[in-house]
Amino acid sequence: MMMEKSGVENCLNVLLSNYSDIENLMLEQIFSIRKISFIDRRGWCIDSYDGGEQESDKYDDDLAYYIYVVEGNKLTGCVRLRPSLCSTLLSQTFSCLRAISSIEAVNKAWEASRFCLLRPSAPEGKPLRVRGGLDKRTLSMFIKMIEFSKIKDIDFYEVIVDQAMLKIINFSGWEYALVNEDKIKFGAPVFYVHLHCNSNSLSNLKKKLLGD
Repeated sequence: MMMEKSGVENCLNVLLSNYSDIENLMLEQIFSIRKISFIDRRGWCIDSYDGGEQESDKYDDDLAYYIYVVEGNKLTGCVRLRPSLCSTLLSQTFSCLRAISSIEAVNKAWEASRFCLLRPSAPEGKPLRVRGGLDKRTLSMFIKMIEFSKIKDIDFYEVIVDQAMLKIINFSGWEYALVNEDKIKFGAPVFYVHLHCNSNSLSNLKKKLLGD
């Protein structure tokens, strides 16, 4: 069993768990905010979604880990992590964006997908945003991802992002490589990116979280 917890501030906790260790109620919250974020808010057409108040797919299984933010008793953000050597979105749906060099390097890579947040809140009048408009929850999950990479010997995360998320990554200080992009097939520009898991990126993220 793996479950780690870190407190960013008293009302905000960042947790890490394997799929098999998460209680059903928490899993339901994860799938619920994914539905709110991707289906309701962004209007994504996800083939595996067949209606209802939750969004999940075949990649939500025992190989998946989740980093998620809990404020009080409410889950408000999450991201899914899977080893790139197993079946992933990037080996299936988005395989056309993977460069040959990336395929050869995935033995020390993981995929990060379904990153989402509920609308920002400010419990007890304390804003969750830091300088530059970056959400503390985003930075906290980024930091947790790099900390997790040390446990699993991960060199980089493979991600598919839109322009808005690429700007967030860029401004956060997380070092990355833009490997490929597509501006036609998916209806809007999407980018295949490697997020480097190194000490410099971790330091940049922690400084940004502290508002430096």
